Amino acid sequence: MQIATEPWSATTPEIFKRIGRAIGADRSLAIATVIGVDGAAYRRPGAKAVIGPDDTYGGVTAGCLEEPLRMIASDVVESGSARTVTYDLTEDDGWGLGLGCNGVIDILVEPIDGSWQPVVDTYTDGEACSLVTAVESSDPSIPVGAPLGSRGWSC
Repeated sequence: MQIATEPWSATTPEIFKRIGRAIGADRSLAIATVIGVDGAAYRRPGAKAVIGPDDTYGGVTAGCLEEPLRMIASDVVESGSARTVTYDLTEDDGWGLGLGCNGVIDILVEPIDGSWQPVVDTYTDGEACSLVTAVESSDPSIPVGAPLGSRGWSC
């Protein structure tokens, strides 16, 4: 497994470049995004990591969740369906082994596919863009990971 040398220094432009390269190379990658934090955590909502079978670029935690996220990312890529996961790092019986986190972290894991291309292109062109994604839903017609709005993004 290879993790970016400094996950804290993964910039948004580089994350989007990697998403674009993954689409262009038809690589099976996922993107993990912190969508919620309750308590202490190393990363805040919006932090992202591009996760592949053998490497990770960026970081959503200080490293304590990357291997479990790799397994989830693999399932997400295989199924083609996004999902949210919650890690409760406040309990000593599971994750609280002096890892430095003492909070609850919600992470959205999405497959990187062609639906990301318009967002990558818009971002690369330096245009303003908003991406709205369902992170929770009780409506079967709006699954987790579904882009909201007419195209899921607007510029």
